[in-house]
Amino acid sequence: MKMEENKTTNIYQERQALLSKSCENVPKSGFKGRQPVYFYAKPHGLAFCKTPKSGSTFVGTIVSALLRSGEFGNIFHVNREAVHGKNEAKFSAIFDNKEVSVKMILIVRNPYARLFSAFIDKYFVIGNWGRNLARIKGKDHLKMGDGYCGFNISFGDLLDALSTNLIYEEHTLPVTHLCKPCSIHYDIICKQETLTSDVEYILQTSNITDSKRAPILKMIHTSSLNDSLYGWISSQISYYKQLKQDCTDIILFVEKLWRALQLQGYILSSRPFPAQEFQKMKKFEAEELTTIMLKLIESVPQSKSQMSLQKKRMLAEAYSKINPETLARLKDLFSQDFRLFGYDTSIPV
Repeated sequence: MKMEENKTTNIYQERQALLSKSCENVPKSGFKGRQPVYFYAKPHGLAFCKTPKSGSTFVGTIVSALLRSGEFGNIFHVNREAVHGKNEAKFSAIFDNKEVSVKMILIVRNPYARLFSAFIDKYFVIGNWGRNLARIKGKDHLKMGDGYCGFNISFGDLLDALSTNLIYEEHTLPVTHLCKPCSIHYDIICKQETLTSDVEYILQTSNITDSKRAPILKMIHTSSLNDSLYGWISSQISYYKQLKQDCTDIILFVEKLWRALQLQGYILSSRPFPAQEFQKMKKFEAEELTTIMLKLIESVPQSKSQMSLQKKRMLAEAYSKINPETLARLKDLFSQDFRLFGYDTSIPV
């Protein structure tokens, strides 16, 4: 048991050492970006720098649970949008009292995976991010069947606009621009790739009572695909309802959700969209849509390793279509993220 604890501690020490050493070669003026924003659990002295598309919804949900009093239900079965904009604070607000004791936590992710995730979640289906990118790139709505839904924008369009400074928003900004890791000291560095175990470590080593910690850990371990799907689908429905003019038909919108889930590895990539199954919906709402989607996923089950391999393949295919000039600019833009957090700059294959 002691060996395991030492091994875990060493992981965080190694991440910290790499960051400290790498920061020695970073110019003080080397970082741009917005002021850092934190999910802040003040009673427990925990502040997580908010890095969208690096598990920020998961972390925000944990902080929300820490700040609740009494018993609570399934914290993960919630619209993702309900998590954001709450329990947040800027650095200056956290440290307005110099006596405060806060454990500062940074969450990072492989830049290549993070950007593809941002494209699928915020640009591919429907939303203001895709609408803005289409305006910048001069693209029209995406024609589908006899109608249209979303915009005819590609992952390449996003990376080209990002790497030429035509868009500037938090889902696609480098983590170094969002959290200033060479200017602000972080006590723990988490990685999205190991976020569940990283958060467990934080909960086990922080000022949290057993009565508060135990139910949160239990929910982390029992969180299901149903919860993940519901959170994502409900947020996408929110975007759809705000921008109905960008999609002529609900079924076309659901078809884009289907394709997005294929890109994320949840649905076998060769499966055609079963429109007839969704035409049976009695009510267009997240619970029913999630139930139908989950039933279809489970009807052709894939193992976790199969889903992971498909997701990896989709990522590689997406980057194989990006021109070398854009990739070079992208590597330069995210050079500090690669270096400071130990990620390989090689293009996914």
